[in-house]
Amino acid sequence: MLPKILITGGAGFIGKKLALKLSVGNEIHILDNLNPQIHGINPDISWMKECGIRFHFGDINDIATI
Repeated sequence: MLPKILITGGAGFIGKKLALKLSVGNEIHILDNLNPQIHGINPDISWMKECGIRFHFGDINDIATI
């Protein structure tokens, strides 16, 4: 069983770099709300699936999501 790591805001520039580094030997989960002001209208998150990273859409301010 691989260690699980949750990266909040992981779809951004720094989060992506971190997720890719940690994806070897770990089960990575990314939680991001894909805010259009930061990620644009149609963000490309296909790299996550290609690397076996699991994406969860949500906001860290939402207790039910966490």
